[in-house]
Amino acid sequence: MLQTLRILSLSCLIALITSCGGGGSSAAKTSPSPDPDPIEDPIGLLTLIQSDEELLTTIRSGFETETSNNIARMDLESQPADAAISDNAPTRFTTTYNLEANIDEHDAVKHDGNHLFIAPSRSMDCCFIIDDIAIARDDDIAPDVSPVTPSQGRSIRILSTNPENGTATEVSTIALSDAKTVEGLYTHNNQLAAISSTNWWGSYGDAFTQVSQWRAQTTGLSIYDISDAAAPSTQLEIEFEGGFVNSRKVGDTIYMIARHTPEIPGLIDYPTAEQQQTNQALLNNLTVDDIMPALSINGQETTLMGSSDCLLENSDHELASSNTGYPTLTLLIAVDLDSLTIANAACYIEPTNGIYISENAIYLTNIDYSGSQSRTIIHRFALSQALAYQGSGAVNGSLYLSGNRDFRISEHDGFL
Repeated sequence: MLQTLRILSLSCLIALITSCGGGGSSAAKTSPSPDPDPIEDPIGLLTLIQSDEELLTTIRSGFETETSNNIARMDLESQPADAAISDNAPTRFTTTYNLEANIDEHDAVKHDGNHLFIAPSRSMDCCFIIDDIAIARDDDIAPDVSPVTPSQGRSIRILSTNPENGTATEVSTIALSDAKTVEGLYTHNNQLAAISSTNWWGSYGDAFTQVSQWRAQTTGLSIYDISDAAAPSTQLEIEFEGGFVNSRKVGDTIYMIARHTPEIPGLIDYPTAEQQQTNQALLNNLTVDDIMPALSINGQETTLMGSSDCLLENSDHELASSNTGYPTLTLLIAVDLDSLTIANAACYIEPTNGIYISENAIYLTNIDYSGSQSRTIIHRFALSQALAYQGSGAVNGSLYLSGNRDFRISEHDGFL
């Protein structure tokens, strides 16, 4: 059962733990630019990683904790238990509203006033049939309209719309790889942006916190020039390791959030005593390159971020949890549509149970069970290309993710 959360003032949240600076990397930019100002280490619950070895120690500890917990789960599961029915079954629907009026959200269908853009998406497999636009019609209203015929193969469809007679005519398609699903689209001036992924993890729930859930996945962002809707052309192709979670578009910037668990060949999630020794040897041989997510831009391999772009808890802070080490990275990435570059990237190496994005900030939440009662820890990052970490706070109670999660957190007039 959820416990009531006290209302947090943003000013109080930031006063609890101030920060100066934030994470970010210029390594992934596709064009030269001046070096950014030096990043100051934030003063607060989260702190920038100071060395590659600190990153390696954190990830090793996380994997060791995870495999130990898995062994404990196996012991519990071997005992007789009453059958239980999970209430975390994925729901399959899409929404057409924006949580924040001035912040655009990706969707499987977008309309720019002249054209309708429709993408096949695992997150939208129910209840919208574009073919019916032209089939179900009154001949007196649209006497010369023929039914829309879906294109062969998986593709993003572009249809010219006529609001006067309520028709849509396909003018072109953008072919898609069968290995990917389009999570959603954005339009920006004469650009169409498509976010894709190799996996779809469904609705929020227990799976969101499972370390193994975020292995061996990639997220992509393709940007197309649609100034001639009948002949769209590719402007930028980005692909990086990590499972897609969410995105927003503000002005000319798309912000993406993803999660990445490093893939360690040979590592056993549920090891025996002998396999634990093998696991430890694999963890001891880890390098930073094994941990950080790979990135390709227009087919060219490069780096997305370094260890110094990542944040983790300051164990000496009064709000720090007693649990240490976590092997999954939460990635924050800002892409500039005008310059066609990755403007910034940062990562957070602590558990994440949920995400809320306001007009001003990205909030990451985590339920901490390490004390005498559960707490919800909240971290705030600026919704700007700097992706600066701005502070953290904690309240008693568990803010979980299933159900009407969209309405569990809101920011208004300086209050969270």
